[in-house]
Amino acid sequence: NDLHVKKIIDLGCGEGYYDRIIIEDENYEIYGLDISKNAILKASKLSKGSIKYLIANIFDLPFYDNEFDLVLNCFAPLDELEVSRITKKYLIKVVPNVNHLIELKKQLYETIKETKVDDPKLECFNLLKEIKLSYSKYVTKIKSLFMMTPYYYTTHNNFDLDLKECEVSFDFIIRVYEKK
Repeated sequence: NDLHVKKIIDLGCGEGYYDRIIIEDENYEIYGLDISKNAILKASKLSKGSIKYLIANIFDLPFYDNEFDLVLNCFAPLDELEVSRITKKYLIKVVPNVNHLIELKKQLYETIKETKVDDPKLECFNLLKEIKLSYSKYVTKIKSLFMMTPYYYTTHNNFDLDLKECEVSFDFIIRVYEKK
């Protein structure tokens, strides 16, 4: 906990995977927010009540100004003004890098578009650190991985796909920002 934070919100938390990892290590007060009712219900069951989850839109956040020490935003849209309004200190933004899930994309599409790396110029935050993280892992539950991605919602006939388990590249960028 180099940033010395206690109260964290995960915007676009999905089923709360990252929240459950964070809470294992430290005594944080964690909130998770997502627009998907099903994702929030699953996150609530998996966290066994240790994390507070709510259904809401990340573009109209139901929180007080400066309520959180840290906003976590992994692979989700970002409303900079709303994030700046609710955080006292920090934003951690995680975005896919060029080879993220490339093997899955090769199974889904004939032609693969190169991933454009999100590099926002934020007005309300200063970039403190950028970490590039890449590794590969053999994925046996490839359908479950697929269902966690935007490709699931944009691929036609996604229930009929014959996805093969394989080695998958996880390639992303973690950016740590401080509020100006």
